[in-house]
Amino acid sequence: MTRAGRGFTLPEVLVTIAVIAILALVVMPNLLSLIAKARVEGVASELRTDLQYAKAEAIRLRRDVTVAVASGGGSYTLSYVDDAGVTQVAKSVSLPSNTTLSASGMIVFERLRGQATSTGEVTVTNPSAGGSLKVSVNAVGTPTTCAVSGSFYGVTTSCPTVSPSA
Repeated sequence: MTRAGRGFTLPEVLVTIAVIAILALVVMPNLLSLIAKARVEGVASELRTDLQYAKAEAIRLRRDVTVAVASGGGSYTLSYVDDAGVTQVAKSVSLPSNTTLSASGMIVFERLRGQATSTGEVTVTNPSAGGSLKVSVNAVGTPTTCAVSGSFYGVTTSCPTVSPSA
């Protein structure tokens, strides 16, 4: 009487585990880069939405609304000054780990039409992403997003390069 063999032998299981481990090592760097790019895109998208929100709040509250990046680049706030002269924070956002912002200055939306009296640019960076995105606000108060470097799935526009004048 012979016993019917069911299941896998130890060498078969070990070879399967080894193949899976090798594939994971090959795919992991690309996966980490993909996650970092998604973080940069997510922060840029949220910032752009918050800039539109700040513009709407400036009109609604009839107050100048300021968007300021914290000195370390790990967060930003939307704030305004109330009737008593006290600064009120409308929204404060902390960024995911290893993602930072750098700004050319504060962005201020005026109370009447929501135009930007102080325009600016905010660059979103994550070293693992292999690139960065820039969110800019023009004088009308409209935010736009472009890729400073690298390629991103949700952003197809490259930032214009400024050539030095001769």
